[in-house]
Amino acid sequence: MTGDKSFAYLLEVNDSDFNKFRIRKLIEPDDKKYDRMSSYKPFEDEFSQNEINGFITLFYGHLADFFNTIARSYDEFFFKKVHEHLILYGYKDGRFFEESYNSKEEYELAFKALEKMKRSTLHVSR
Repeated sequence: MTGDKSFAYLLEVNDSDFNKFRIRKLIEPDDKKYDRMSSYKPFEDEFSQNEINGFITLFYGHLADFFNTIARSYDEFFFKKVHEHLILYGYKDGRFFEESYNSKEEYELAFKALEKMKRSTLHVSR
């Protein structure tokens, strides 16, 4: 919000094969100034890149705090991968985790260990 004006934005959180936070400006249906299929650099007079970075950092911190809070009552093993960035995250051994790896080899070894843990967890629960 700049001065007495407000601007509508949407936060998208994508958790498929990669984690991504994306900020999108909401455009009125009758607004012809912008092509809805195009990407634009941040509108510095509305929501600057520095403000977006600060917001995402704050949001991520709140999300981490939330998971730390629910970890007290959560107890089910799972993991997900962010293959493009060599990151694994999930819940194991009584805590949520997020690990990034410096090499594909380290990442693959950790991934295989989690897969093995997943298989043994499935056999125990049957």
